[in-house]
Amino acid sequence: MEFGETQLGDKRRTPRLVQLGAKLAENPGGTLSATIPEMSILKRGYELFSRDPVTHSSVMKPHMDRTRRAMLLPGDYLVTEDTTSLDFESHLAMRDMGWVDNGHQGLHVHSALATRVERWDGSTPLVTIVGLADQQVWTRKGKPKNRGESRAQRRKRVRESQRWAKSVAKTGRPPEGVRLTYLADRESDIFEVFGGCQSNGWEFIIRSKEPRRLFDGEGSIWDAVAKTSLLGTKCISLRAVSATLDRKGSAAREATVEIRATSVKVRCPKDRRPQLEPVVMNVVEVREIAPPSEVEPLHWVLLTMWKCDSLEAVWRVVESYASRWLIEEYHKVLKTGTGIEKAQLSTRHSMESYLGVLAIVAVRILNMKLLAKTHPDDPFPTEVLGPEFMTILEARFGKPKDGWTNATVLIWIARFGGFHARKSDGLPGWMTIWRGWHRLMAMMEGIELIRGKKHKRRARRTPHSGKPRPTHAMLE
Repeated sequence: MEFGETQLGDKRRTPRLVQLGAKLAENPGGTLSATIPEMSILKRGYELFSRDPVTHSSVMKPHMDRTRRAMLLPGDYLVTEDTTSLDFESHLAMRDMGWVDNGHQGLHVHSALATRVERWDGSTPLVTIVGLADQQVWTRKGKPKNRGESRAQRRKRVRESQRWAKSVAKTGRPPEGVRLTYLADRESDIFEVFGGCQSNGWEFIIRSKEPRRLFDGEGSIWDAVAKTSLLGTKCISLRAVSATLDRKGSAAREATVEIRATSVKVRCPKDRRPQLEPVVMNVVEVREIAPPSEVEPLHWVLLTMWKCDSLEAVWRVVESYASRWLIEEYHKVLKTGTGIEKAQLSTRHSMESYLGVLAIVAVRILNMKLLAKTHPDDPFPTEVLGPEFMTILEARFGKPKDGWTNATVLIWIARFGGFHARKSDGLPGWMTIWRGWHRLMAMMEGIELIRGKKHKRRARRTPHSGKPRPTHAMLE
């Protein structure tokens, strides 16, 4: 794990954090008491998360520093940002919380997930996770402040939108041989984001939220791209979307879309103070043709610094934007997988500190699936999971004929969760992997309990005048 370099105000706290991180990585999901049965370790965990120097930022700082350093190594990186909320309405004893969008008490979490493009499958980027380049946590107090405000008044106060693209400034300008691309949805269609990327040498792919005015012509960027001649048509795979409070769910499907692109110069809004320099960018329109009657047609307008001089280049922009789902998957792993919302901690401070640990655990879980896709045939380092873990996999389903690779280990774990592993099934979903992981962890715990009882019996039978004679098993 990545907690050995944390600075927590007392040298004894770092080993405790390492121990807790290892326990949570082995068996995340649920309350601390369910994850850590040892009462002494559990008590130290509650005490640790309540200490003032142990904060979300101090726990995550070594991980985020390592991620930013890794992003400056030669390569092509996508840094995807999005916000989610954690709902703690059922935790009646919790103190100091704010409110989330549904009126419940909770926290807001803004994550910047850095991925490295390992290779391109046609126009689709195949990525692995580098880590979290940034993560911000905050609460809302009272009612929203934007009712009845003008845009100029709103810009004079601190706004949640100012959290977008902070990872750009924190990472800095990339050296030669490195391309950093900021990737985000419509909430990041903010002029300061464009300027921040431009001044730091980053590129961006952002879905447009509003028809920004052209600097040197009439009309908007939406008008400009709509008038452009058709580049071509493509078929894009749309993943299933779960229903939420603010949007309907939809099933996975294929969509045939028309592609247009043009270059524009966007002017800074007139009421912006101080005025910012205009930004030259490309605009890509993706519009579905002949959609099914029961669904909302796909229509994306994407803003980007990437080249758009051919249909293939433009389609890379579209497919890279479509990979934005990974940040939603990460937040799903964080909330549903690690069970952060079930944690029975009593203060906001403790919850944020605990979140810092689980945020890194969630990165590890999600990257395991991505490695199986980008490097399926690479040998899996079996020492990561331990010999007992691998023995259980082999005893239940046999050893794969190609040996233990990133793909076979993931599939064998998922088979414990109900995955059939037929040739037509592809890779398993993370929920299936999750169920298999938990079943395996329960088996591992049983093995440890049995081993512990055997050790005690051996110790009692050992003919020795004082302490029991140590055996190999006892020293493990």
